[in-house]
Amino acid sequence: MKTCALLFSGGLDSVSLAILLERQGLGGLEVLPVYMAHRPGGNVTKKELEAAGPLAEEITGHELLIVKAKPKGNDDWYRKLGQVCYSRRLPVSKANKKRRNRTFLKVAKDLGLDQCDRIALGVFGPSANANVPEADVCYDQLVKRTPWLKRGQLVTFESMGIFDKTAMLKAVGRGALNRGRVYASESCLMYFNTHCGECISCHQRADAFMEAWGQDKTRYRKGTYADRRKRRRR
Repeated sequence: MKTCALLFSGGLDSVSLAILLERQGLGGLEVLPVYMAHRPGGNVTKKELEAAGPLAEEITGHELLIVKAKPKGNDDWYRKLGQVCYSRRLPVSKANKKRRNRTFLKVAKDLGLDQCDRIALGVFGPSANANVPEADVCYDQLVKRTPWLKRGQLVTFESMGIFDKTAMLKAVGRGALNRGRVYASESCLMYFNTHCGECISCHQRADAFMEAWGQDKTRYRKGTYADRRKRRRR
């Protein structure tokens, strides 16, 4: 069976990519979810992990591999949410997508994940769609900067012919099982109990759901852009 290491944050993009990879593999592709912690500790990472861990196992059948910086104190709670290993390359800011994706590929090689048949990143290539952040790295740039990658080893949305979140959600489809999984994803950059509704990730999330599915069941803070957006028709 072929293996695929997937950068899995529990966000909308990585959850959608995991679903698409599982579907594409049809039982012949074993997806290994890898969470790369962007802070050495604290509630920010813990909240994200509490969402990512169960989703990763539900979709892929594998426990989350958590890669993080070595702690200054006790970090036993991480082990309740997945397997833990350490990297001197971390933490790396979640907001810096270019550096985060390049760092993940370096960490993957450090851990021997370069031996996987596929390595997957939920990033989009160049697009005229204003909802796609310019910080996302295109496929050719990633391959050029990572000489150890074999031909066809890297998988991104771009390599799958998907260039924005709307197309991604259309590809995932509105089946009851997948719909529940993508709504359970964590997109917000502010880490409140509910999505803040005003950060760029919440804006993109609401727009994509409404454009792709015509509805959005995400809980946003009342009165915010995303909350108003989901109440309007396409």
